[in-house]
Amino acid sequence: MSSNLNDLMPHLRKFSSLIHKNPQVYFSQDLEFLRTTIEQIQDSAQEVQDNVQEVQDNVQEVQDSAQEDAEDIVSDEEEEGLPPEETFDYQTYITNAKKHINNESYTEALNTLNTILQKHSNSATATRLRSKVYWLTNNPKDAYRDMCVAQQIDYDEEYHSMHMEMKKAVDSAKETQPEILPRIEPDPTSAHGMEDIMKNINPQNLQSLLQNPALMNMAQNMMQDPQTMQNMMKMFNR
Repeated sequence: MSSNLNDLMPHLRKFSSLIHKNPQVYFSQDLEFLRTTIEQIQDSAQEVQDNVQEVQDNVQEVQDSAQEDAEDIVSDEEEEGLPPEETFDYQTYITNAKKHINNESYTEALNTLNTILQKHSNSATATRLRSKVYWLTNNPKDAYRDMCVAQQIDYDEEYHSMHMEMKKAVDSAKETQPEILPRIEPDPTSAHGMEDIMKNINPQNLQSLLQNPALMNMAQNMMQDPQTMQNMMKMFNR
């Protein structure tokens, strides 16, 4: 192909020289085919040039759009007041809680476990660990409550004996809880008010009754009322 073109070039130069000397020859009927061919080549060349320009314009438009998008992304990232993405590593919190328990840092352990349960209320592991903290800090009631919840979420035979021990401690505390005495509110204007109180006195609870505000108020009114004093003396003389 290159060899043929090289052979043709001298003839083209000679032909060009002839046309230059006599331009009318170019417009002759014999060379119409040549003019038509040259015009087609020129039209094709212009079409190719137009297509190239269109492609270049499209590329520039894409580049400009990409630059604008990049600037918008940077602007969004630099906007003030955007909160950082919150992450919560459940397993790390569990590990830290166990370390606090082993180090007998029970307050830190309880705070860590409360944080976990605020986000994962159905965590049997965290609930059992908190039960353990309550148990180690002499709080059997809350320890038993948490262990009941944990066993309901995910029963584990390994904790059954501890669960029963906690229940036993809670039941024992109920049995040894001191009796709460009823508050006596007699009518201080009644002639039989002091007699009503004396009938309800249990010798074992005398000390508690002496600290009863109603009784002390009754005694003060009695000492200031002659009729009440007479009624009391009659009661002792029976």
